[in-house]
Amino acid sequence: MDHRIAVESFLQQQAWRLDPAPTSVTAHHADGSTLRVEFDALGRVSNMSGTVSP
Repeated sequence: MDHRIAVESFLQQQAWRLDPAPTSVTAHHADGSTLRVEFDALGRVSNMSGTVSP
């Protein structure tokens, strides 16, 4: 399973705008929330952080 494809597909389906980088993807939602997902050398999710707008 390619975790990056799964993460990006889900976020796009949920209307997040993606800003991909070689080892991460940062997603921006219309409400101002952000989410950053980092991937290890094998393409697995290694870290996730973000902010949620009220």
